Amino acid sequence: MDILTEEILIERFDQLVSEGVIIYGPHDTIPIEARGYPLTLRICPALATKPHTIGASNPAFHHARKWGPGSDLFCPDERLILTTLNGTHDLALNLFCVKRPQLLLPTTNSWKRQHEALDMDDMAVILETMRLFPSIYMLYNCGEDGGCSRVHKHLQGLPGPPHAFNHIVNSLTQNPRNSSFSPGIPFAILSHDFSSSSPSPHLLYTAYTALLARASALLNRPWDPVVAPPHNVVVWRGWLFVVPRRRGSLRGASANAGGMMGEVWVHGREAVEIWGEDGRGYRALVTRVKNIKSKPESGSPRNAPQVGKVDRRLKATINRYQTLEADFRRDSQAAAERQYRIVRPDATDAEVREAVADPDAPIFQQAVW
Repeated sequence: MDILTEEILIERFDQLVSEGVIIYGPHDTIPIEARGYPLTLRICPALATKPHTIGASNPAFHHARKWGPGSDLFCPDERLILTTLNGTHDLALNLFCVKRPQLLLPTTNSWKRQHEALDMDDMAVILETMRLFPSIYMLYNCGEDGGCSRVHKHLQGLPGPPHAFNHIVNSLTQNPRNSSFSPGIPFAILSHDFSSSSPSPHLLYTAYTALLARASALLNRPWDPVVAPPHNVVVWRGWLFVVPRRRGSLRGASANAGGMMGEVWVHGREAVEIWGEDGRGYRALVTRVKNIKSKPESGSPRNAPQVGKVDRRLKATINRYQTLEADFRRDSQAAAERQYRIVRPDATDAEVREAVADPDAPIFQQAVW
């Protein structure tokens, strides 16, 4: 295997981004909190082409090579693959990215499935990838309720640290070790601290199976390595996290391992819908302001400045969201056009426009994540 460094990784990533092979950004970042838990909402129009459910079909990808028999991952450009690790996993760049870079590590045995528990081979590759790229943290989304969208078993790597990592560690260290719930973390999380040592694949696997057994008990699901209970796995800086999952989405909002670590990614249209829900609150405020303005006392020298100030702030906020919506739609269309040309380089301009004009076409339901 050729020697790989983070510099080489970034160089390959930037090259493929410049050629339009990898779809990367742009995105807006909105920091929020939920019950004291830090979250970042990254709104990226390129994610309009990312699948959110298992089984989505895409005839356009039939022109690209699959990642082996039985695989539902596609490789439209061989340069996405950097090398093979231990003969068990390909080390590749992800095709659709919010962060720079993102790694995809599908198993070379393309019949392995994402609902399976991690095994010793996976643990060895997790540690090897983090050795090669110290700034990368590793994650695994087990099962559709764990946030996965492809059935071919694969690990992922993202630039660290996970957004809520320090918050999680601080909460865990203040809580009994055998507890599944910690103050400040609004979900069950199981952990093992390797920060004082360098774990071997065997030690990492032993700790993982112990945590997965506890996750199974929490979910009231049998421990089965072939069809494991849905969960997320995150490994970073000597910590192993296992997050048991009951569902992958709720009312259209979904989260995988990265989302549970405090970084939620959505595409423009979905974000606009989320803001649309909040818009009902703004409309209620607008109604209240109108009611206040309709009262005679609102025009008094004492009240008029306050009413006018609130009215101007509401109008400015509404204008801002209207501008964001227009930007999201424009960027989503541009990203979709680039993706379609990757998988159909021979397509005419008219064919591209026709595909992009249909938001329900399969081209918008498939990706390599």
